[in-house]
Amino acid sequence: MQSVIAVIVVLSFTTIVEVLSMIDFVLLVPYIFVSPALLVLSIKKKTSASSNFNLPREKVVALIAFVFSTTLVVKFALDPTHIKAVAYGLAAITLGIPVYFASKKSRK
Repeated sequence: MQSVIAVIVVLSFTTIVEVLSMIDFVLLVPYIFVSPALLVLSIKKKTSASSNFNLPREKVVALIAFVFSTTLVVKFALDPTHIKAVAYGLAAITLGIPVYFASKKSRK
C-alpha cells in the first residue's frame, strides 16, 4: 500500500526537484516537534539524580535543531516554487496521523 501511494505522489510531480523538495519538507517537520521535546526532557531531567543527559549540550542541540528546521520550513512555505511540495507534504503528514493512531491502537 505504501509503495502505491509513493508512486502516485511521485507521478503527480513534474520534476525530480519537486519530489526532492517534498521529501525535504516532510523530513523537516518532525524536527520541529522533536527538538522542543528534547528541550523539555532535558529540563525535566535536571532535577533527577540519575540523569543521562548532558544538559548544556542537549539544550544547545535542541535549540539549534528547532531554529534550523523552523527556518527551513518557513523558507519552503514562503517560496512560491515550493508551494506544491508544501501542500503535498502537509497532506502526507495529515494522512499519516490516522495510520499512526490505528497502529498504536493495534499494539494494545
